[in-house]
Amino acid sequence: MDLTPSNLDFLFKSLNFSYKQGYGAKKKYWQDIATEIPSGGEGNIYPFLSMIPGLREWVGPRIINNVSARSYAVPNKHWESTIALDANKIKDDQYGIYSTVAGMLGTHVAEWRDRELARIIELGTSANCWDGQFMFDTDHPVDPDNSGAGTNSNKLVGATYDISATGNAVAAYAAAKAAMALWKREDGLQMGTIPDTIMVHPNEEVFGKAIVNAGNTAVVFGSNTAAAAPTNVFQGELKLIINPYLTVTSGKPWYLLSTQAPIKPFIWQTREEANLVTRTAITSDNVFLLRQFEYGVDLRGAASYAFPFLAFRMSAS
Repeated sequence: MDLTPSNLDFLFKSLNFSYKQGYGAKKKYWQDIATEIPSGGEGNIYPFLSMIPGLREWVGPRIINNVSARSYAVPNKHWESTIALDANKIKDDQYGIYSTVAGMLGTHVAEWRDRELARIIELGTSANCWDGQFMFDTDHPVDPDNSGAGTNSNKLVGATYDISATGNAVAAYAAAKAAMALWKREDGLQMGTIPDTIMVHPNEEVFGKAIVNAGNTAVVFGSNTAAAAPTNVFQGELKLIINPYLTVTSGKPWYLLSTQAPIKPFIWQTREEANLVTRTAITSDNVFLLRQFEYGVDLRGAASYAFPFLAFRMSAS
């Protein structure tokens, strides 16, 4: 291929097509668990409000509740990936491999949000959310302005929550579901949050499916003894996410999420969508000095946490 402007334009249009194919073919789930919020600058400051009080019988004058704002800052990060195309490979018509590489670049961009969400989910035992506690913690304050109001926990640990124990998957879910509903809001009343999504590591896929799909509560794999077990009354009430980007296996953690509220458990903050950039002019320094054309993508954004009562983490230890 002669390195003429028209030939190079055709080549990069072909690469863009492969990139878009790779992007479109990749399964994505981030929108199921995160609310997308646009960002117009270096980051966003979220003035999350204290819990709005519940209703009361209107006897006498209204009681005015001063709703306090709590700032939670999430800075954007800038990400990029760039590939180099050897000019001689293009001249010698050996450029077919670059279409595959461009397709993989599209795949990587498509999974970027999911990977970032998985990363911050697993950091949730050591990274703060809006109330100043770790996202998954045992002592979230019921009322941050009143230490005597008690605490809530969305980090449940122990054998009760071990979904991999024989016959325990559904029982572990029942215990976690009940705990989620008992979370107290600032006026001391229960939130009554109901989970609709379970997320597990690929190692725990079979147990997640036992909770979501099994017809009975004592699923014993490799045996038919489960046939006479009690009916799984929770069958079909959850969506199951087998998250291939979760990496932590110690304690066999799994997650319950409530995604039907006005805001989902996590935030995806978008500053700039993926921007394809090329340096293909024959006169470019990269061509003159390095004999290579460059093709890349960059984007800006961040993943973060919403309210902790919308996401619970369970583990055996």
